Amino acid sequence: MRYLQITIFLTLFSAVLLFSMKGISDEKIVSLAACEFPPYYGQNLTNQGVVTEITAEAFKKVDYTLKVKFYPWARALDYGKKGLVDGILGLWYTTEREQWFGFSMPLHPNHLGFYKRKSDLISFKSLHDLKPYKIGIVLGYANPPGFNQAHLKTEAVITDKNNLMKLYRKRIDLALIDKDVAQYIMKT
Repeated sequence: MRYLQITIFLTLFSAVLLFSMKGISDEKIVSLAACEFPPYYGQNLTNQGVVTEITAEAFKKVDYTLKVKFYPWARALDYGKKGLVDGILGLWYTTEREQWFGFSMPLHPNHLGFYKRKSDLISFKSLHDLKPYKIGIVLGYANPPGFNQAHLKTEAVITDKNNLMKLYRKRIDLALIDKDVAQYIMKT
């Protein structure tokens, strides 16, 4: 199984503006939207996950309190675009997203790839080899370079867990998912 190295980015919507707005409120709070993406971040993880913990500590150093609210990914992205939150935790960089968000340096690399049922003999050398298969993706997620241009058959769901369930039930042939997220979901 191949894994494509993609980097998780922490994005802060108008971060420069946010930090220059002293005096608006005595409370210095940064509100971020996120989706469930365990083991990296999630509302039921210890300290909401390691990425949330690192982010909270970084804001703490500049006297801000971090508040993270969890939503389905498409809603979190929409709230960020509309400015209903200060930013999004774990937003992957795309040039299209630059019109709404500023991006920090990467916090943690992840390994994105395809999961399949063990009994299925699926192999490929290029994305175009995957045209006969139905691939599960998550609504609103950025896909790896070249994925969208390959014009594959995809079905979008709202969570990675939904994709793994569809894979198990033979409703899709492959699930595009982060390796650590997939392993966490399967273990829990």
